[in-house]
Amino acid sequence: MPHGLGMPYPGFQAIILCGPGVSLNTFTANPEDFPKALVSTANRPMVWYPLDWCYRMGITNVNLITPPLLCQRYPNSPRPKPPPNLPLPLPKPNILSPESLSQNTPTAEILRHPEVQAAITGDFLVLPCDLVCELPGESLIEAWMIHQGGLGGASLSSEDYRGPKMGLGGERGGRRGGLGVWFETKGEDSTKGTETDFVITTSLTQPAAPPPKGSLRPHIFKILYSTTTDTLRDITEENKGFPIRHGLIRKHGKIRMLTTHRDAHIYLFPYWVLEMIKRNEHFESISEDVVGWWAKAGWQDGLAEKLHLREIFDQTSSL
Repeated sequence: MPHGLGMPYPGFQAIILCGPGVSLNTFTANPEDFPKALVSTANRPMVWYPLDWCYRMGITNVNLITPPLLCQRYPNSPRPKPPPNLPLPLPKPNILSPESLSQNTPTAEILRHPEVQAAITGDFLVLPCDLVCELPGESLIEAWMIHQGGLGGASLSSEDYRGPKMGLGGERGGRRGGLGVWFETKGEDSTKGTETDFVITTSLTQPAAPPPKGSLRPHIFKILYSTTTDTLRDITEENKGFPIRHGLIRKHGKIRMLTTHRDAHIYLFPYWVLEMIKRNEHFESISEDVVGWWAKAGWQDGLAEKLHLREIFDQTSSL
């Protein structure tokens, strides 16, 4: 992996969620002694990789969110070495460990916690502690800034709200949207039986200038619907098929339904999204609730109002 330092992004923060690692119980049978984030991967603890990923793109304002029982394990964990072209030592990540946080606290509830809300002061990334990614983080941020700085939503009218996909969206009227990453689960290096998500997307308006070689722009789409395949299975069994709402077809005549992609749990969120999460206490999962409901609010009549989006936009109009 290249270790050169990317362009710094002042004001951008990273939130790394460090849970106990229930899915890795072979290695984390007692997460109090050995949480998932500290499981050795290529002679480095897992949490080293998302930290390195952030530092390489120039983001040094990093918060590790962990339950109190796991907190004491992190202070002495290794940190990435500074890239050669960064003259100053890298700051230690801030460790947030609210007392009320448990090993089973849902991800959206973590972002709704007052201590976490107070720690986030600007646009932010949310990352898993087991991120091992060769995709340059600065490419994601640059793609997000290009689309959301003007072409993503600023030139449109005020009635619509969009949600993210590796694909992104912004609500109309200039408010910035978010961006998330989904990856293809089928291919030469795929693992049989990998869980997948069900996502519906549509094309995003592209700038007139062709994208440069290696650009992510051709791979960015607007997300309209997102859920897990397990939830999709329950919906189809209950309805004897998958119901398509008229509102979706009225607004988007051409859509793609993807069943072989998986949410990478990498999210770029504008600051105002924190208020949306705070006001909607029924949100539990970032992937299913925050992203899922936000995406549907772009075409489902009345949903934006139920999610308090108009109130949030009025309140945060100066952000």
